Amino acid sequence: LLLWLLLAALGYLPSPLPAACAPLPDTAALDKEKARTAPLESELETLLRQLRERAALCRPPQPERPPVTEPQPEPEVIEPFLGESPKEEPKPEPKPKPQPKPEPKPEAKPEPKPAPRKGEDMAIPDDAAKKQDLSFLEGCWVSETGLYSHPSNKPLVAEYCFDKNGRGRRFAREKGGRVCSGPAQARFRNGKLYFDADYAACPRGSRFVPQQVECTGSDNRTHCRGKELKEGRGTTWDARFKRK
Repeated sequence: LLLWLLLAALGYLPSPLPAACAPLPDTAALDKEKARTAPLESELETLLRQLRERAALCRPPQPERPPVTEPQPEPEVIEPFLGESPKEEPKPEPKPKPQPKPEPKPEAKPEPKPAPRKGEDMAIPDDAAKKQDLSFLEGCWVSETGLYSHPSNKPLVAEYCFDKNGRGRRFAREKGGRVCSGPAQARFRNGKLYFDADYAACPRGSRFVPQQVECTGSDNRTHCRGKELKEGRGTTWDARFKRK
């Protein structure tokens, strides 16, 4: 209540007392407050004035614009004539740029040879004799001879097996019986194909005499003929070899 009365006396709040009972305002307190705030207001005014003066001092001066002058035309320069102009030396012609070398074309790979087939007739390639190429013989070849073994009197079948260089073995087979074998070698001589076979040993100690097979022809047709070479027999026979 005392605080309310004090604030009412200062004029900040309405008096809690009726108007007829309101006390007279305390002018002494009001004068005291005014006296206290007067120096502050004066100091505030001084600070604002100093701030405005400093702001005026910090404003950059406007640069003076230079006077606009029209460009003067350049004086005409007259070159003195000193005779003929010096001849310019011819410039060297530019060297031609090196052309890139063409990339070498890949060599065409030869087509693979067809795989050998069982039962096909033996055929001598046209260029095999010239190249001394015996690789076409690689494998085993069988021929009916029309001969008979002694003393069993059984039909004989001749079989030759070679590697790609023409080295191999000869087999003499009795139908339903024994098998005798010995070394053999194929070679070309004077454009002809020869099979040279040594003795063919048999299981029980007997053997077949050496023999030679001579073949002529080409891819289209090959004809072979065999003959015994020792013991004075001189037996010959026609041979038609097929791949085993």
